[in-house]
Amino acid sequence: MDRNQERDERFKDLDEECKTLYGAPEGGAFMYTTFQQFQLTEEIYTEYAQIIGDTILGFYKIADMPKLFQQKLGVSADVSQKMTSELIEFLSAVVKREQEEATVKKESLATLTQTFATPAVPIQATAEVPKPPVEHITQMRTMQSDLNRIHGYGAYQQSREAIQKEETVATSSQEELLDKK
Repeated sequence: MDRNQERDERFKDLDEECKTLYGAPEGGAFMYTTFQQFQLTEEIYTEYAQIIGDTILGFYKIADMPKLFQQKLGVSADVSQKMTSELIEFLSAVVKREQEEATVKKESLATLTQTFATPAVPIQATAEVPKPPVEHITQMRTMQSDLNRIHGYGAYQQSREAIQKEETVATSSQEELLDKK
């Protein structure tokens, strides 16, 4: 099915307010006035009118219009936003339709959420498993005793007397060790 046949099918399904909006000469005059307000070239008017018409028919959402104006008409983002804001009041029937569709969608989503939130099969509570009695557990080393210690090089420098008091196993100088060879 080509695009024009699809448009005819969609037109048949429209409510009366949108049908009037789509086919009324006053609507076409308003669209043309808005088009001229932005000083666009006449060559792109057909594309402009198709974007608006396809939005009325429901092929596009109003939120898509600025992007479509940018892509198909080659206007800046600022101009496309201004064009859309000028057309919003004109397209009030479409805005209303989209809001109703969004409301229906939210309600169905809420119903679906409720369906999955309440289980179909009631869950039976299971008896709690008794915990085995705790036997003696050795305490874990937490390094808390290290917090009071002074760390770093030279923190525990001992006096020479304390070093000399320590019993040495064997002492020998480096020269003695080298001479033994």
